Amino acid sequence: MTSLQPTSDRFYRRLAAVMLVVAVLQIVVLWGTSLPLGVPGEWTWGRISPSVETLFGLVIFLPIAVVYVVFVKRGYQLFPHLSVKSRRYWLTGLFVCSLIWTWGVLQALPGVTGLGRGPLTLYLHGASGYYTQARTEVDSIPKFLKEYPGRISDADNSDNYLHVGTHPPGLTVSYALLRRLCDNSTFVRSIGTKTQPRIVREVFDELASVEGQELSDTERATLWIACMLTTCICMATVYPLYWLISQTNSAQSAWLMAAVWPLIPAILIFLPKSDLLFPLLAVTAQAAWLSSLNQSNWRHALIAGACLSFGMYFSLALVPVGAILFIQLLARLWSQDLRTNAFRTAGWGIVGFLAPIGLAALAGTNLPWIWYLNYHNHAAFYAHFPRTYLAWLAVNPLELLYALGMPLVIWGIGESLLMAGKLQERCSLRDRGAVLLIWGLLWLTGKNMGEAARLWCFLMPLGLWVLAPETSAESHRRPGWWVPFVLAVQIVTCFATVCRVKGLDFGG
Repeated sequence: MTSLQPTSDRFYRRLAAVMLVVAVLQIVVLWGTSLPLGVPGEWTWGRISPSVETLFGLVIFLPIAVVYVVFVKRGYQLFPHLSVKSRRYWLTGLFVCSLIWTWGVLQALPGVTGLGRGPLTLYLHGASGYYTQARTEVDSIPKFLKEYPGRISDADNSDNYLHVGTHPPGLTVSYALLRRLCDNSTFVRSIGTKTQPRIVREVFDELASVEGQELSDTERATLWIACMLTTCICMATVYPLYWLISQTNSAQSAWLMAAVWPLIPAILIFLPKSDLLFPLLAVTAQAAWLSSLNQSNWRHALIAGACLSFGMYFSLALVPVGAILFIQLLARLWSQDLRTNAFRTAGWGIVGFLAPIGLAALAGTNLPWIWYLNYHNHAAFYAHFPRTYLAWLAVNPLELLYALGMPLVIWGIGESLLMAGKLQERCSLRDRGAVLLIWGLLWLTGKNMGEAARLWCFLMPLGLWVLAPETSAESHRRPGWWVPFVLAVQIVTCFATVCRVKGLDFGG
């Protein structure tokens, strides 16, 4: 028996030591140094100053963290023996726990760096601009959609190459619809006003003071409900993430990786930015596509195509996901046994993709033309804000490590290497390799030179799939202390990172 035999604790003790080292390294760099988090002069993330409020917040955060670990550990033990229906109940429990966990972390952050940042993120034009556009420019949604290409056609307009013009109209339309719902429904409006924490009400009052006019209940309710919906959509990623990983790994591994999703630092740093809406669509498209390729389920191919097209009504971030799915399809065309089903999946996937485009066309929206203008505007960004390619080539992988949490990455790589000689599903390796290939091309081509931690959030659930060790009986290999240890180290790393990195800067 070698020292790396799966039944031995020795490998896991060594891996645990490495995870502790990289966790300490990440925390020391963030808290003990002034190293720039980015490329000075081009883009750097700010640091949040230490606050006594965070120490008080720990009183609430620590019990929540302990309960989360206990819940996930118990689910890990039970999952091999549960029915499909029972597993769905546990996943719903995980979703609820992830929402409580998110609140527990954000309430510990001082002022507008925590729960209070939500309304500011959506309201202030400089932070995004979609809500501002919905509030000031959308009197008639059909008219707005008809005129949208003309609004974003000027690539020299700063609105067009910064935020609004690089996105399709979906976000603005969604905020306009929610605003209209809050205005017309007393019940919905009351939910939005009565569930606001004290810090959020204080932020609204300060905004009203700065704006020189009182914010209406409709305005306040719309902003707060939008924050809550974004958080719920982001945390609902645990459902399709489990579905995806369970197709290539054991139920235990899928459960554990789904439970890690809320513990990724970048997720909590950037909530409720619109970037956190897209992981759900990305991983749903991937899970449905993989199911169709492997199980000849045409309905899932429809779902995958529709998810991509629907997501691209909001952002072009889903384009790389489409490229990943296409490469996975191509890999199967080389096999005569898999070719027929691959063509069937492609056909239904195209139907699913074209359906939302056709519906948008009936409403007078030419999505392909809007996508072209969005891409053109995105390219104009770097003409106004030059970037140093080699500098970002070096910085982006490091930023991604910190965004995911270095212990998580080391754990995934370590266990995958342990099982490397025992893998049998070569098709699964090719499918995961497609994720790495497209992500690598995004990095090497310099498509995201700056803010990679935020811009790559939509790919992070697929990153968890790549990191998930491919083994069918982890419970016989992992020592009993391993799962609580992994969760605890990732929780500490996540909390320390979220409390230090300023993902949203509101100036004064």
